[in-house]
Amino acid sequence: MYYDEMSMKENNDTEAFDFDKSKIMEDRSYFDNRKLIHQINNQDCGSSFSEDYLLNEQKKNHNRF
Repeated sequence: MYYDEMSMKENNDTEAFDFDKSKIMEDRSYFDNRKLIHQINNQDCGSSFSEDYLLNEQKKNHNRF
């Protein structure tokens, strides 16, 4: 998606995209034979995820895809 000042005005927005004001969120899920084996989220505290959490996330991902 491309969004510049012209696009901003066409959409009646008051501010164009500013990379310096933005936060990038990254989520990655790694599966092996449909089982979630590892997950990375750059918003977490760095500790490993519990088995229950991974099972719940696995169910969410399977429902989405």
